[in-house]
Amino acid sequence: MAFIIQRRLSKNKKPNVPIEEDALIRKLEREKLLHRLLHGGKCRELIRVSEQAFKKLCTILQRDGGLRPTQRMSVEEHVARFLHIVGNDMRNTLISWTYRRSKSTTSRCFHRVLRAVIALESRYIQQPQGNVVAKEIQEKNRFYPYFKNCVGAIDGTHVRVKVHSKDAPRYRGRKGYPTINVLAACSFDLKFTYVLTGWEGTASDSRILKSALNREDKLVIPPGRYCLVDAGLPHTTQLMTPYRGVRYHLKEYSARPPKNARELFNLRHASLRNAIERAFGVLKRRFPIVRSTQEPFYSCETQSDIFLACCILHNFLIDEDRDIRLEREVLQELLHEQSEEVQRNRSIMSKQTTAKKEHTTWIEKMNSTFIEAMIEQQEAGNRINGTFTSQAYSNMVLEMSTKLNMNFTKDQLKNRMKSLKINFSKWYDMFNGTALSGFSWNSETQLIEAEEEVWADLIIFLPLSLLPSNSETQKIKKKPFLYFPSLSFLSLFSFPSLYFLAVSTAAMAASLSHIPSFFSPATTTNSSSNRIRTLFYFKPTPTQSHKSFAILCSSRPDYIPNHISEPNYVRIFDTTLRDGEQSPGATMTSKEKLDIARQLAKLGVDIIEAGFPASSEADLEAVKLIAQEVGNVGADGHVPVICGLARCNKNDIDKSWEAVKHAKFPRIHTFIATSEIHMQYKLKMSKEQVIEKARSMVAYARSLGCNDVEFSPEDAGRSEREFLYEILGEVIKAGATTLNIPDTVGYNWPREFGQLIADIKANTPGIENVIISTHCQNDLGLSTANTLEGAYNGARQLEVTINGIGERAGNASLEEVVMTIKCKGELLGGLHTGINTRHIVMASKMVEEYSGLMVQPHKAIVGANAFAHESGIHQDGMLKNRNTYEIMSPEDIGLHRSNESGLTLGKLSGRHALKSKLFELGYDIDGKELNDLFWRFKSVAEMKKVITDDDLVALVSDEVFQPQVVWKFGDVQVTCGTLGLSTATVKLIDNEGKEYIACSTGTGPVDAAYKAVDIIVKAPVKLLEYSMSAVTAGIDAIASTRVVINAPDCNHTTTHSSGDQVMRSYSGTGASMDIVISSVRAYVSALNKMLGMKIQASK
Repeated sequence: MAFIIQRRLSKNKKPNVPIEEDALIRKLEREKLLHRLLHGGKCRELIRVSEQAFKKLCTILQRDGGLRPTQRMSVEEHVARFLHIVGNDMRNTLISWTYRRSKSTTSRCFHRVLRAVIALESRYIQQPQGNVVAKEIQEKNRFYPYFKNCVGAIDGTHVRVKVHSKDAPRYRGRKGYPTINVLAACSFDLKFTYVLTGWEGTASDSRILKSALNREDKLVIPPGRYCLVDAGLPHTTQLMTPYRGVRYHLKEYSARPPKNARELFNLRHASLRNAIERAFGVLKRRFPIVRSTQEPFYSCETQSDIFLACCILHNFLIDEDRDIRLEREVLQELLHEQSEEVQRNRSIMSKQTTAKKEHTTWIEKMNSTFIEAMIEQQEAGNRINGTFTSQAYSNMVLEMSTKLNMNFTKDQLKNRMKSLKINFSKWYDMFNGTALSGFSWNSETQLIEAEEEVWADLIIFLPLSLLPSNSETQKIKKKPFLYFPSLSFLSLFSFPSLYFLAVSTAAMAASLSHIPSFFSPATTTNSSSNRIRTLFYFKPTPTQSHKSFAILCSSRPDYIPNHISEPNYVRIFDTTLRDGEQSPGATMTSKEKLDIARQLAKLGVDIIEAGFPASSEADLEAVKLIAQEVGNVGADGHVPVICGLARCNKNDIDKSWEAVKHAKFPRIHTFIATSEIHMQYKLKMSKEQVIEKARSMVAYARSLGCNDVEFSPEDAGRSEREFLYEILGEVIKAGATTLNIPDTVGYNWPREFGQLIADIKANTPGIENVIISTHCQNDLGLSTANTLEGAYNGARQLEVTINGIGERAGNASLEEVVMTIKCKGELLGGLHTGINTRHIVMASKMVEEYSGLMVQPHKAIVGANAFAHESGIHQDGMLKNRNTYEIMSPEDIGLHRSNESGLTLGKLSGRHALKSKLFELGYDIDGKELNDLFWRFKSVAEMKKVITDDDLVALVSDEVFQPQVVWKFGDVQVTCGTLGLSTATVKLIDNEGKEYIACSTGTGPVDAAYKAVDIIVKAPVKLLEYSMSAVTAGIDAIASTRVVINAPDCNHTTTHSSGDQVMRSYSGTGASMDIVISSVRAYVSALNKMLGMKIQASK
């Protein structure tokens, strides 16, 4: 050991040179190196840039980046050392030796320059304005005018990073080592226009892109323009993907040119989109520090900054020192990599084809069953951006295997779907490329029929590449077009018209720019009763412009605050989280509100009134959270409006705007009473004062930057008509976009309320520039009827709540209003909504559990008995035909009949059976929640032979719909009877895993257990309500308990819209086969909700 130490010391010995002389020598060597860089022709060799570009960069960094020389180091040396590191991927140790500086000095220098370069981001990374066509497109006939609206390409790349071992799994994506996934956009001159770094390597490109489009420093694509992306990303009006299942890579076309329109489009798409790949290639060749597969020297955050800085320098050098030779080398390298990938893919496909000996012949019954399964999954919301989810394929495999008694795999279904598309691709290309009318589908012969002159027009309008021969035309005339109605609904082959720009003339491109899909709606023709659907309803002439296709099913019009482009579309405004929460005992935590808001977005409501921000800090934070999480990223592409309630005062409006402004579509809803009794006794204001207050506060809300303001004259149902017309006219002038007419006390009856809406529509000045809304309370049980009457008379926004919850007797029920419009829309003048009704049951159950307000069994639509038939006469009719006693299908609202699956759950049932049964009951539960519920289910099944649907509902309530865990139930042991005091021992576990045990006595076992819990929790509460029920019959039934509590000494009150201070109350539920355990679980659940609100308020 001594020998090794001595040897190392001898190596580190320096010659005996005076310090001043050594410093002078090192200074001379540095000056010599810098001279070689600036004047000796070594600049490009050492730091990868020309001398002129280096000098200009130093000037810009000093002038605009804030880089300053130090006492002993010039700006030139700073920049040279930085470029030496990033341009050669060298360690600080080696750079320190090269420039004769210490490692700490080198590190400080590097980070100073890094900060200075990043300070130039806004100057060198600029997003496109969209007002100029890229010259790379304009100067080439194969791209112009077809891609004239394209502004760039988007893709991601992986950069290796150094992270702690415990974080490595999150960063280990497609590579075998930790990386960050970087999303970037570039223009066609290879300049980066947007860079988003820092995402872990496991994050998908689609997830990062979604974040990029919605974050504060978001990716901006100008209106009417789009970017090119690869097939793995979603296709939208702003993102254009290539055709799937069609050749794409440039190398694939080197030996075999495109054969049809789709291949031609993909070739041109790939030729343009490889700009982003070339940009990444040039970047990594010029700056190897972001290309290296070795573990970097810097932290993950610094490596992200380095990548951004390299992109900035890349853009600078594109202008000042462009290296054409390097770009050509990168292009050749890309083509070589694509060629190798093509060969690998062909080899894999060849092996798979050889290995696959069995071949399934698809008969008509299999096709029809498969299409029915696809329709069911699409209606269930399991198809996102035109692509079925993995869960959808699993469900389809299960359904087809069960119905056909055959074994299917996901791959078989995916391949069959491709075959369905390919079988009709020629028809699709022909008809969609021409947009001709006159073709119809005969339901009896299942043939596409047309007059001979229409077939002749087809030949005239088709591009040469798609022109069929006479024999092909005859085949198309005689070949049945099966499953047309189903395929129309699925829109399997509907692609946005941008795809056809690459194969059409400039005039055709302009005329097709707004055509949404190939399949047209269900329209009737006069020529034949059998031709139930026409492919196109407009026949163009050479001088006419093409019109758009109609839509098969009702669509949601684009959101404009004060206008609805489709006259019969009705907006659904859900106020469950505001008015609904004002029900006694319905207090919800922020997490519960966020869960409900997400479900409402999935349901498809247009506006979510997320709360009353001025009522408390907790409510303000909850509304803000919903605006950020739900108001920017919606379900299936739908982003709801997020609304906050405010009284007519500046403080309320400021708080409301502070909460909702983070949403993509924010709205402020302000109100003031207008009835004589309210103005006289509550407001103590004159009519003139009320009008001025309303007008000024609406104007103030607009002045904050909110362009969507709703105004409500409270108690409008009992207000003087002339005064109502006047105040509504004034707020319209002040900028209101929606006028809500509330029947605040539920006093009106349908004809009276409908006439009120009609009178307002006829007599209010400026009413044509706003949306009329209704808000009906249920004090006389007429809220749903009044709401529908209001819609019939011109209201196009309906305010409702899930399960009809709300103050006093509640509000109009969303499910009742929506299903009535769906079933009787034709009697209401063709009204329709954008609600996905298959999510109603899940929304109802979620609100029921979180609010603690149980749905009565005979409640319309969602009550337990709504689709139950016990009468013998009714059962006989149901067995013969469901329509005898059911006006709607339970599947329409997301409820699946339990007696159709044949599943009986017991102790041997597995997770899949449990999940399937839960889905039948309307619960879509997966992941950890399903796992936890499964073990609760198994423990109950050990004691109970058969688990009923009601048992499962109770278990879901107790296990899934629970508040934030502050205390977790552990164990309870009780002793009770007539021979002594009842005693209880309770064990609770806190959120850190520490166990607490307490004993107490009481008047009974539940009282003793609750007192023991109070000893542990040390939070004095008052028990307001205690109820228990057996969910099924029999001695082994599960007991479901509900409790409501409040804290007398707690200041957590909420300010209702009326201005009253009301003590918050908290509900909790529990379930178990033991009534004491059930009771303790419910009590702990209520305590958790109360303590969670306290914790949130203290932050």
